[in-house]
Amino acid sequence: MISRALPITTFLLAAAFGVPASAQGPNMQPGLWEVTIRVEVPGRPADVNTMRQCLTAEQVRQAASANPTTPQGDCTVSDYKATAEGASWKFECRGENPMSGSGSIAWQGASYSGASRVEMRDGGRPIVVNQTYSGVRVGDCPTGSPSAK
Repeated sequence: MISRALPITTFLLAAAFGVPASAQGPNMQPGLWEVTIRVEVPGRPADVNTMRQCLTAEQVRQAASANPTTPQGDCTVSDYKATAEGASWKFECRGENPMSGSGSIAWQGASYSGASRVEMRDGGRPIVVNQTYSGVRVGDCPTGSPSAK
């Protein structure tokens, strides 16, 4: 069950990147980004994952037109608020492994940071998973990479 908290991060970050059509889009620069996600569960060592990913100008534009309140599987986003500088939200996932929580993110052009709190049950016990995420633009996408176009 705890391992399900990491995939939910992807859903939450996708929700964070959607900005209302009236806004300009997230204050993010296209390029090669180094992203770090830290997952903390009480009684366990923190799980830290760092990866690099290319973000094109088109992907930034697409994120600006995304609708994060559209249900994704058994998860929905509510109380979603976004500007070009950041976003905040609440979410709930129903079904076999229900969970709920909230999060926020702030964009600063060449960096971003945010956090989320996920409440779930593991073997009938309530568990709170705290996640922090940050990204920093480290340069341009490598020439020839699928996302560099």
